[in-house]
Amino acid sequence: MRDVESPKPRRLIAATLIGAAVAVSAGVVGAPSASADPSAFGALSCNCQETAAPGSPARKEEVAQGIQQSMAGQSSPPRHAVG
Repeated sequence: MRDVESPKPRRLIAATLIGAAVAVSAGVVGAPSASADPSAFGALSCNCQETAAPGSPARKEEVAQGIQQSMAGQSSPPRHAVG
């Protein structure tokens, strides 16, 4: 018998490389674009009035007024409305 190398290992290597190339290209083509939505929060904004600094007498007065209005049953629109 002749000592001839079998073509099966070459075919197996070629098939493996082709399969890997197809898998990689399918992953690249099927991947969604990262720039599809640049900012999910782009439409959010706030037109709130400025409030007093934390810990200031004016802030304490605002809190006291809110509590008094709540206890008296008065309702006032929220200061921070999302629009």
